[in-house]
Amino acid sequence: MNLLEPLAGDPAFRGVKPRLSSTRVSRVAPITRSGAQPRAIKGLQGMSLRIFPLAHTRIRFSRPNTSPPSPALIALLEMDFSPFFDCEAVLDKITLHVDDGIVEDLNTQDGMRLPLRCVAHDHVTFLYHLAPNRIEVAGRSSSRELGIAIGLTALVQPDGPNRCIPRLSMAWTAALDFTLPLNPGFGQPLTQPIQRSHRPSQLSIGGGGAESQSLVSPSVSRPDALPSLEAAAQNAAVADVPVPGFGITMTFVGPQQPVRAGEEFSWTVFVQHQHQHQRLQHPRAS
Repeated sequence: MNLLEPLAGDPAFRGVKPRLSSTRVSRVAPITRSGAQPRAIKGLQGMSLRIFPLAHTRIRFSRPNTSPPSPALIALLEMDFSPFFDCEAVLDKITLHVDDGIVEDLNTQDGMRLPLRCVAHDHVTFLYHLAPNRIEVAGRSSSRELGIAIGLTALVQPDGPNRCIPRLSMAWTAALDFTLPLNPGFGQPLTQPIQRSHRPSQLSIGGGGAESQSLVSPSVSRPDALPSLEAAAQNAAVADVPVPGFGITMTFVGPQQPVRAGEEFSWTVFVQHQHQHQRLQHPRAS
């Protein structure tokens, strides 16, 4: 079937009979586009839009060392304001929510209450006490999800006809685990360790005598413990020399009025030399 057969008698073709076979044409259904459908922007490869963050946030958890042990956690919410803005930012909303849990705000100081005004390079840490509503029973999962929501306002141009006050919101979730630690004593075992009778304080090189003493100081060989009584007695017998004092006294005096963040203040340092052989003639404060 020739789709262009009705145009065969058109004098504009000057006797040429156009032909288009119907087998070479496929039916295409029209597609209507809705006005709300987003379209990709093309041809803007040279467009450059620099975006810098206003603040970085993170949350850490610490378990308090209490007796008896408690499944509660201490949440440390840190906010670090970046140096890429020149205006003042107001932190006016911090919300923490735990399903089947209790959140206690520990920021009761006057300087930590919201709304809190911050500038670039500020680093603020907020403390919260997290605890489950009831004691966890055996077989019940102690995992929770902590919901965190933070609201910020950037005072770019708070006054004037061209007011610009952007509102920023951040929200995320963090996993919690209220499981009690396996060793609640944190380094204090329930049973006493095995002890040997006549245990030497340190190994010796020879069979005995002054030449068989260890060449390693107890403070180096055992940095996490105090020197033993035997080592202290041996050191006192070898050299009982008193440590001379330097005879220097330093006194620091701060301002009488309260010092607030962002305000300049000065310290007064008084250095006094009290050595019996040499004294400073003109001590001065700086």
